[in-house]
Amino acid sequence: MKILYIGPWASDLALFGRKAANQAATAWSRGLLDALVEGGCSVRVCTHCREQLWPLGELRPGNENDFFDTCPVRFSRYWNIPRLRDFSLMDAYQKMIRDEVAECPPDVVLLYNMEPYYVSAAEVLTELGVRWIPMILDENEVGARGWERFSKRVKDASGLIFLSYWGFANCPVALPKLHLDGGVRSASVQALTDLPDGAPKTVVYSGVYDEGYGGLSRLFEIFSAVADQSCRFLLTGKDAKGNLKRYLRQEPRAEYCGFVSRDALQRIHAQATVFVNPRPREASENRMTFPSKLLEYLSYGKPVVSTWTEGLASEYRDVLLVPEGNTPEAFARLIDEALYYSRDEQLELKQRILAWASAHTWKEQAKRLVAFIKL
Repeated sequence: MKILYIGPWASDLALFGRKAANQAATAWSRGLLDALVEGGCSVRVCTHCREQLWPLGELRPGNENDFFDTCPVRFSRYWNIPRLRDFSLMDAYQKMIRDEVAECPPDVVLLYNMEPYYVSAAEVLTELGVRWIPMILDENEVGARGWERFSKRVKDASGLIFLSYWGFANCPVALPKLHLDGGVRSASVQALTDLPDGAPKTVVYSGVYDEGYGGLSRLFEIFSAVADQSCRFLLTGKDAKGNLKRYLRQEPRAEYCGFVSRDALQRIHAQATVFVNPRPREASENRMTFPSKLLEYLSYGKPVVSTWTEGLASEYRDVLLVPEGNTPEAFARLIDEALYYSRDEQLELKQRILAWASAHTWKEQAKRLVAFIKL
């Protein structure tokens, strides 16, 4: 199967050097595309370099070093100017798609969300008679009018893929649908690695640092309520706006490790005792998003204390530790419990996670996607 992917494909160099390059989006895309290639598919990529608007970012961003080289990549530069960027990208994607389809006709095109420039690309694909399927990672409007607008954007699609279970279950559009929230790298070795007795107790959070998806003030309210004064809170990810500084001054147990390499991140995660995902439950975006950091956390077979949000499928009830209340104190109590799980409790949790992970490797998810495309 020949697949064209339209979406983010930032290299490690771009992730480190460009504030707008998103690690979570890149990790998810790479997990899926690598698994498709390993499964025998031919995958090509059309993309652009994500950059802060000029003058904070480059006026015409993008070069070969900004993208992974594991798949053939076609990219376009654009005018990165307020009010002009989307229009410039729309023109760029229309040209890229015409050139790509002429040179390497795909069997199907997968689009990462339905941004205006991807909608523009989809219009060209429909004109050229090429099948296309959007993968909906998030969608802001989900009311009646929101679904109406969404329906117009996807009316010519061959199907819909949702990361959010709520979106999958509630989307009224009469098209074939697949719920595919993502995968883990393996279901074996790292999920069976035990920390030695006496190892430092560490609580790890990796993600964004804002008051929306990240719930930054809530995160530190939870930390301050954790009773164990000997544990450490390790934080990784981009703090592009410098929001963390004042919080770190208030919590001496917290340490910001910065935006680290993939190898360094895996070392930090391997030494974690507990992972946390404190996304605010009341955030309206929760319905149509899936917190993909949970996939990374769960791949280590350790306790993950997480808010329950509507984008999660019911099977996550078996592998996440969800506080009974929606308060920082309830969250902290569960962290304190998990920090001192007995060996039997750790093993029982790992066995549940392994059972879940066996059906959630990227290899299995890629198989499901290919089967869906062939319907």
